[in-house]
Amino acid sequence: MKSKIHKGEINSWPLLNLPLVKGWKNGVLALGVTVGMATSLPGSDGLMTSFDFMPMSTSESGLPAPEWADSPGATQQYFRFLDNSLSGSADFIQNEFGEATFSVNVDIGQGAWQDPNTDIFTRENNGGAWELDSADSGEQLSFAIPVQDLSSAGEGFSGSSIDFYITAVIFEPDFGGFYGFPTLSILDYQIDGLLESSGFVEDHPNGEWSYLSWRGTIHDVTENQLTFLIAGGDGIQSLVDSVEAFTVVPEPRTYAVIFGILALAITVLRRRRR
Repeated sequence: MKSKIHKGEINSWPLLNLPLVKGWKNGVLALGVTVGMATSLPGSDGLMTSFDFMPMSTSESGLPAPEWADSPGATQQYFRFLDNSLSGSADFIQNEFGEATFSVNVDIGQGAWQDPNTDIFTRENNGGAWELDSADSGEQLSFAIPVQDLSSAGEGFSGSSIDFYITAVIFEPDFGGFYGFPTLSILDYQIDGLLESSGFVEDHPNGEWSYLSWRGTIHDVTENQLTFLIAGGDGIQSLVDSVEAFTVVPEPRTYAVIFGILALAITVLRRRRR
């Protein structure tokens, strides 16, 4: 579920290393585990009926970063699209596995790149933005990101699981039906447990800039790098100002801690219901 985060419209509070309530549905409690700020929207009955979570730490872009951003082997790359180059490297990178690059597949003749010097749909002091036609047009931004070192992988290696957290800053106009949320996919891989969240970045005379974050896991990764693809929305264009990407190969003990926290949470909830 995506919920826009605006001042005065939601409640929020910090959560530290605890299992988080993802939501109540027909008396069933859903849990997630993270370190961050829980945000909730009041339901019609006054109860909190839906929850989103954004990590408390911030990143190079100043937006939320995943709780594992500083873990060993984690990568971070930030793409700002400062000019209309159709390919290039990340403007900021922390990646021990190699260089992160991007490429743009658009109809450049249609003014797809929004120039901050001449176009109104750009952010102040943050370069330009790429306009993508709807998802079925084939236009997309492609990000090749090294995620692991397989030089020492043995013959029995069957692939790694990679956690990712991708954030795109996008434009949402006051007038509907023009720009919308983009879509994310990963070349040759399926995403497991995909979650989305969105929030406010800054105002614009004709709308606002927001961020859209995707997080999930890719299993059985047998390559050194992954290619993340951002395309326009379903039947609607998207305007993308910048993209920040984090990846990590979770340590086995991380999963043990998560399952342990979930087991403890379930035990506590059962005792409270008695």
